Amino acid sequence: MTEAVLVPGSFLAAKVWEPVQGLLTARGIHASAVELTGLGDRHSEEATLDAHVRDVVEALEATQGPSLLVAHSYAGVPTALAVARLPQKSRETVSTILLGANLPVAGRSIFDDFGRGAAYLRKLSLKFDGVAIPVLTRTQLDRWGDHGLNGDLLAQFKAVTSPHPIATYEDKADPSFSWDAFVTPPTFVDLRRDTVKVPPIALELMDVVSLDAGHWPMITAPHQLANLIVERSR
Repeated sequence: MTEAVLVPGSFLAAKVWEPVQGLLTARGIHASAVELTGLGDRHSEEATLDAHVRDVVEALEATQGPSLLVAHSYAGVPTALAVARLPQKSRETVSTILLGANLPVAGRSIFDDFGRGAAYLRKLSLKFDGVAIPVLTRTQLDRWGDHGLNGDLLAQFKAVTSPHPIATYEDKADPSFSWDAFVTPPTFVDLRRDTVKVPPIALELMDVVSLDAGHWPMITAPHQLANLIVERSR
């Protein structure tokens, strides 16, 4: 049976995946969520991009069979790097869903390709503590299109967030990284209500599907997301 390994994006604790985990369990898919270093219950730990890559590798090594990795937003970077780091035999059993995700570029950091956004986030971090990017305010969230985080759903989002370690945005990806490492081409999920565009490399190399949801579908559209994961696990 395929096991789903769920990786949260920026600011998010593993528990953000609980609604989706419950739905997957009801459909016969065992799902575990990764608590990334420096976030959630591990918020006091020093985090780097490489630490997050190791977190994903360790989660995969703990599975018992074929694995379906689901990576949200920022997590697309450490997740893709983790897959490329696996031995060939292990990579043959892994499929990947990149959910409105950032994608790594060999030898470059996330901030290298963020343009003016990098300067903005660095400024927020310096005003906060210089080590982490503070959790987004409602005004900042509204820049992510029709996100759907309103009322109780916004409270749910706030309850599973903590400042995001800025080092993970500054650290450069392994210069030897290549999408050729993926035995099975990833699935890239275009979140139709989001402002994030589908990267050109996804259009070129990946199976692109769409989901009628904003940037945080594990909170706002858990049933639709669970259905997509079940479909891709077959």
